[in-house]
Amino acid sequence: MIRFWQVSFVVGIIVLVSSVTFLAVGVDYLWGGGVSDNTDEENKDAGLSMMVCSPFIFLIGISFLLIGIIGLVKRKKNREYAELLEAHRRMKVSEFAKKIGTNEFKAEKIIVKILADKQIKGFMDRRTGEFFTTEYLEQTPDVVFGWKCPSCGAKNDSVILPGEIGTCQYCNTIFNSAKNMKGHVEGGS
Repeated sequence: MIRFWQVSFVVGIIVLVSSVTFLAVGVDYLWGGGVSDNTDEENKDAGLSMMVCSPFIFLIGISFLLIGIIGLVKRKKNREYAELLEAHRRMKVSEFAKKIGTNEFKAEKIIVKILADKQIKGFMDRRTGEFFTTEYLEQTPDVVFGWKCPSCGAKNDSVILPGEIGTCQYCNTIFNSAKNMKGHVEGGS
């Protein structure tokens, strides 16, 4: 998937090269004589207009390039956060927020962004405020995730760890993972 910052980076480079080309051609027209079948006055007018336009084009190119660089830096930072989450495999949002030096709301937004960008495979349980990698969930016995409510049949996306009791987010039915695990798990281990 192509991101806006990637397009902006490429456009910025193209526009910067164009502005330098405009400047060089303008200088050539103004002092080098330009195309031989034009008069000197026409060459000077063309050269002057190219030289006047090139700084504006240069600024536009710099703007696009800066947007691209900012996007690249954010992507790199999110990759570092994803590696931190992957190393811990299971982490509370509050603990993650302390490690990266931000508040819990921003930390949760970062985790959701990392999951949306598919930089890490995992699950964010907003009910408990925890993040789990898919690897952790698959290797932990008796973990229930993506379970189907025995009462209303709705698919719940919360994680029920061993010893915990889940509640259906639609009908508030209590789900005891030890009793109801057979036949009601979709995608669990």
